[in-house]
Amino acid sequence: MKKILIYLTCALCFGFLLACGGSNENTDQLKKQVDSLMTLNAQYQGDLSNMTEYVSFLAEGLDTIAKQEGALFYTNKGKEGTMVDKVQLKKNLEAFADNLSELRKKVKNLEGELNEKGENMAKLQKLIAVLNQQIEEKDAMIRSLRAEIENKNVSIAQLRGQVSNLSKGNTELSQKVEAQEKQIAAQNAKMNTGYVVMGSSKILKENGIIVKSKVNYGNLPLELFSKVDVRTFGGLQIPTAKPKMLSNIPSSAYEFVKTSKTSSELHVLNPEAFWSNGKYIVIQTK
Repeated sequence: MKKILIYLTCALCFGFLLACGGSNENTDQLKKQVDSLMTLNAQYQGDLSNMTEYVSFLAEGLDTIAKQEGALFYTNKGKEGTMVDKVQLKKNLEAFADNLSELRKKVKNLEGELNEKGENMAKLQKLIAVLNQQIEEKDAMIRSLRAEIENKNVSIAQLRGQVSNLSKGNTELSQKVEAQEKQIAAQNAKMNTGYVVMGSSKILKENGIIVKSKVNYGNLPLELFSKVDVRTFGGLQIPTAKPKMLSNIPSSAYEFVKTSKTSSELHVLNPEAFWSNGKYIVIQTK
């Protein structure tokens, strides 16, 4: 969807330039279409950013459960330390139960927040279900252990064995969340990737980057472009004193600063505006 939005936006911007010599009505219509696509583009970026935060929260919840469960039967020295007695196990179970209760409240608040915002719940709902399932399973485990502790004939080692049997599915669930995190991270990286190329008019034309002095947005050879992170890109050095920006970028969003008789620099003044019309930057050097 992101790629489609960029192509459509670039195409409409190109059409907007061509229409400047036409009627005001056509110009206004094209401008409205461009503004609409920019709004959709910004909304998509915001949704993906929120998705990343939500998945991180869910992953952290699963990790917290796993760590606290692993510490139930041992002192603070970890698994190589001393196994706790029944009195300490009771205290650990109480702390575990309290944390599960707090986590359950946070998950419920998250679901309410998503419903209020009207977020796309398809993928997140599966992860929320996984976390809720873990909370319910651990609650049941705590109830069972509390009952077993009162049995004088049951040892801590036996109780730990019961927990190990209940926890076999944890690894698989955590892997699902990790895979979801990686997928969203990849989407996020792709969304924040910009493409920059510079060259003489002749070179740009020969490689199909420009056609009749206009950027050929519909068929750009991206293998010739340098990738940059739009979140951190602040500019670059240019091997000419008089560069020309061919991409449709607001003039107030950047400046060319001459550094010598044969070189200059591109300075990004407003990153949001600079990348607002697309992620492809074409600079003509001569």
